[in-house]
Amino acid sequence: MSSDQPFEEFSQTNDLHYLSHRSLVRDLIPVWLGEDVVDLNGRIAAAAYGETPNAIQELVIEILAPVTEDTFLDLGAGAGGFLAPFLERGISAFGVEQNPRLVEAGRRYLKSRQFDPRCLIQGDFLKYSWPAPTAIFSATSRFSEKTLCALAPIADRTRSIRMIATLGKALEMGSGWTLVHQSDHQISWNQDEPEVPETLFCWERK
Repeated sequence: MSSDQPFEEFSQTNDLHYLSHRSLVRDLIPVWLGEDVVDLNGRIAAAAYGETPNAIQELVIEILAPVTEDTFLDLGAGAGGFLAPFLERGISAFGVEQNPRLVEAGRRYLKSRQFDPRCLIQGDFLKYSWPAPTAIFSATSRFSEKTLCALAPIADRTRSIRMIATLGKALEMGSGWTLVHQSDHQISWNQDEPEVPETLFCWERK
């Protein structure tokens, strides 16, 4: 697509941004209120949804340099917008996303692009059995420290992984990994939100 935001044309009829905030209102906020959550605004901000811009997607693909034998995995994949560029190149790609409404919309999007919608999986990526990926990506900006601490050792133990990329917060990777890329970017996660600074990191297994 020509726009720097994936799903622009698709979202005119499916409205993924609204879909996400509607799920906040219908599902998450009532639960949080029932749990007497004090920092409700913080929870809402942490659950806000945005797809990785196309320009960042292309940069990540350039850094990962995937080949047809690779398997790409997007953790916290949203509506699966980052799967299509890999699938277009004939590379196996999967995404894991916990929000069922985003998964449903993403599967419709993938199907509209003639891709297998089953490559977008609903589940918790910390618990889901990963499909032997060779490269993983995750937009970690809104991840908690607990999630980051849990994710790094899982990635390290998954011996098939040769490259890891994150946009946002860095993972604490061990001595078996080399940081091969770090760059700063101004990202607009949604068209109606201002740009924010984010850092792209990439590690390669030694």
